[in-house]
Amino acid sequence: MTRILLLLLTISLALNIYWYQRFSSGDTHPAEKSIVVISSQPAGSSSPQAVVSHAIDTKPSLLLVNEAQQAFEMQDFYIAVDLLHDLEHEDEKQAQRLKYEWLKQLHLLIASQQYQQAHLFLDALLNFYPDDPMFKPVRAELFQKAGKIHDAITIYYDLLLTTQDDIQAATWRQFARDLSVHYIGQLKVRADWQHLLHFIDDVEQSDPDFTTYALARIQAYLALQQLDDADFELKKLAYDPSLSSVIAEFQQQLLLAQSERKAIQLQQFANQFFVSALINRADHVQLMIDTGAALTVISRDVFNRLSSEYEFTFVREAEMNTAGGLAMAQIYNANAFSIDEFEIKDLRIAVMPLSLSHHADGLLGMNFLRYFQFEIDQQNTQLWLKPNTPK
Repeated sequence: MTRILLLLLTISLALNIYWYQRFSSGDTHPAEKSIVVISSQPAGSSSPQAVVSHAIDTKPSLLLVNEAQQAFEMQDFYIAVDLLHDLEHEDEKQAQRLKYEWLKQLHLLIASQQYQQAHLFLDALLNFYPDDPMFKPVRAELFQKAGKIHDAITIYYDLLLTTQDDIQAATWRQFARDLSVHYIGQLKVRADWQHLLHFIDDVEQSDPDFTTYALARIQAYLALQQLDDADFELKKLAYDPSLSSVIAEFQQQLLLAQSERKAIQLQQFANQFFVSALINRADHVQLMIDTGAALTVISRDVFNRLSSEYEFTFVREAEMNTAGGLAMAQIYNANAFSIDEFEIKDLRIAVMPLSLSHHADGLLGMNFLRYFQFEIDQQNTQLWLKPNTPK
């Protein structure tokens, strides 16, 4: 079978050259025809398949068609597309026919999971035809197969800018929306709220009337405890009667979240924020918030002045990293440590020499903050705290 296919291709090429020479010398009749052979097997495939023949007028375009197809079969994709580009100047109809044939070849490559070849061929095609409505959607299809849903959605929205056909535009928009619903669902299951917000920021401006994006944004803000942002987005949708039930549900979630968290006033000096804390329900200290500190720290001088020093339990000595290098610290358990109404029992505190401004008696570290969903509102100089839900 392979020998027969090679023989057919050889005969076809010989006939094309023969008729081209006769045409060039003027020794031809208008009714005389030649056969152009275009293989329907994917590039690089070794299995023989059916041969598709097209009868066209004998002219130089025949050679371009065969050369382009041969380059395609050899996976010289950039050469193949360059020849297609030349063919468009010779015979636009034949070039369009070859493009349709190659579109079929692309779908065959994808169906046979030859994704790398399909990508290489598409790179060559889109290098010459970056906004071609035939080939660009295939890139979206390939991205879908590879699990790159975000990229596929972006391509479908980009295609809306390249067509004047309302029906085609509606089809591509619906493809983008259907994929978006699926992708948003995946991100919600993974609780990947930051990724979800990034995705919506990227695509929402291409489809502002698709309220699924706005609702997903609100859900992400609620999950991340960005309650002011959630409230702002809810107000933007409040006048849409079709969303009244889901908006009411989100508003209920927002009110519940707001009732469970509290704003604590801070003091600000330069770029640092300071909060008042109570140790062992007796001694007030002013601590600088330091989310990079693993432990809460009290300076040695302040610790020696605390009236509740007998309420501490010594744990051990430890070497700690400081801005000035390694330093020895004594680790104690405080019976109780609170900020406003939020109290943690048996909180470990490091006691060591500190060189802080006169505004601070120590550092508030993550061993206290980790018990809360917290947010520093720099504009209003507040620390928002909400206890973590027990798992």
